[in-house]
Amino acid sequence: MGDDTGPSRFDLPRRVLVPVDLSPLSYQAVDVARGLGGPECRIRVFHAVPSAEAMVVYGGDLALVPVYDQALAHQLIAKARREIAERIAGIQGPLDHEVVEARQPEEAIAQAAAHFGADLVVMTTHGRGGLSRLLSGSVAQKVLHAYHGPVLLLRPRRRSGNGPAA
Repeated sequence: MGDDTGPSRFDLPRRVLVPVDLSPLSYQAVDVARGLGGPECRIRVFHAVPSAEAMVVYGGDLALVPVYDQALAHQLIAKARREIAERIAGIQGPLDHEVVEARQPEEAIAQAAAHFGADLVVMTTHGRGGLSRLLSGSVAQKVLHAYHGPVLLLRPRRRSGNGPAA
């Protein structure tokens, strides 16, 4: 029974990236990551602020063109940094956070995980389906395709058929 040809245990992750969308649900992934990696695991909480672009009417025509607002981008990034710092304050173990601006959050997440040297990405999904998912897409699903490392997706618990549990 003592076959020594394979690993005797699984290696715990040493570096985990936890993308958050600033929803209370998304921060639950930080606790899961800490539980998976243990007290020495380095966790980076990551948020991609959507590019601060607005659509405006151009020259009185019905055509719309994107206009970038750098001041708004800086405000959104600063606000996200403050919120994340407040939310993760008091969590034990090696932990930091990063906020970037990105047009495609899934690409930013994949790049951040690779740059951080993440052994694992742990993130929540809101569990939307049907028309809602078709219209807005699923960032979690896109991360699965964009990142070539292991990704753990956490879905909210469902109450007796009426949507996510509180």
